[in-house]
Amino acid sequence: DVYSVTLKEDMIIIASVSVVYQIALKPNGGMITSGLVTSYTVGEGAVLPDETQIVKTGYEFGGWYEDEGFTGEPSTEVSALTEGDKTFYAKWIANQYNITLPEVENGIASPSDGAENPVEYGGRYTFTVTIDEHFNGNSMIVSANGMILNPDDTDGQTYTYTIRNIIEDMNVIISGISRNVYTVSYFVDDMM
Repeated sequence: DVYSVTLKEDMIIIASVSVVYQIALKPNGGMITSGLVTSYTVGEGAVLPDETQIVKTGYEFGGWYEDEGFTGEPSTEVSALTEGDKTFYAKWIANQYNITLPEVENGIASPSDGAENPVEYGGRYTFTVTIDEHFNGNSMIVSANGMILNPDDTDGQTYTYTIRNIIEDMNVIISGISRNVYTVSYFVDDMM
């Protein structure tokens, strides 16, 4: 806009101009619960929502970054000296959960190859139960936090289990491994 003023005698003219730029916040699956900012004024800046104002189930807020690769230091505000539209991306750090395997009487429980512990939110954990010789798992019950697990695979001696969509620490319980029962039959020859 252009304004013209005709001066009469000695006058002081004071002009004030506010320059406003846009802020785009990309929560990356999170939800901003308060403190949402959509613009800032040059000379004033703006404060970005903090970890108490943005949430994502199963994750901790890792800060606002000016690039999707989350390089450099996180931003907490737009400086009063900044100019131009800004975009900020929320970084999230997945919660970690521990899986506890028990010591097994008459067998052994162990993580499968590649199974990591702790497990990230929503992840999976695969483990095996190998039963000692002369025992069987026909009546074996395997549970994680009270949820009965069915084996993914077995050869009769080794059973493979997977806990899926992990959202809390998991305590595995294994019971019901029983001793094999052998029947021995013999015949007595009475013909002597």
